[in-house]
Amino acid sequence: MRALDRVVLLVLGVGVLALVLGLRAAPAQDGGDRIASIDVLSLVEQKLRTPEYEEVRTAREAELIEILQGMQAEIQLLSQQLQTMQPGDPQGQQVYAEFQAKQMEMQQFQQTSLDSFQQMGADQAKEVYALVRAATDRVAQREGVTHVIASRAGVDMPAANSLTAVTQEILARPLTVGMDRRDLTDAVRAELGLPDPSEANAEEAADAVEESAEEAGEAMDQPAP
Repeated sequence: MRALDRVVLLVLGVGVLALVLGLRAAPAQDGGDRIASIDVLSLVEQKLRTPEYEEVRTAREAELIEILQGMQAEIQLLSQQLQTMQPGDPQGQQVYAEFQAKQMEMQQFQQTSLDSFQQMGADQAKEVYALVRAATDRVAQREGVTHVIASRAGVDMPAANSLTAVTQEILARPLTVGMDRRDLTDAVRAELGLPDPSEANAEEAADAVEESAEEAGEAMDQPAP
């Protein structure tokens, strides 16, 4: 996973983990509460990986990298200029001051660009979460559900490799019993127009196999040395 994706998902972790949705849908006909669950975090993550949002992050990443590379090139030229100057060169002090100023400018830009990218990630996460909430409300209305609890399904935590990450994953699962009895995740995913992850993974695997076969075929077609 790219570092920029991790920034966005970190923002998500702060804003969505351990969240319980108190959605009030249409009351059940029998007057009682009807409770369901939904894996909000997985839907937010999946939506953020769609081209609509990922391409914006990728474009911003490329823009920042291009600016930083330009700054680095200027600093490198100044450094080379300093190395070729003779001791006592009257321009040496001026070039060195410009070199230091460029270094400081780059450091400041790195910090401000990171802050702006994190803010963009936070804005995307909030926007997507609002979409998930609205879709959940519509599905709950149709299903006659009165309360929807946001809880990640399952106990597997393949990406959790630290105590903090494991703690976050645990907090993302406030519902320990009943998750599989009435889960609206797939219905809300369809409401959002998102593909089934299992089908998407199968397509990716098939594409990978096909690509490997093509590469093997091309290698066999090469004439022997």
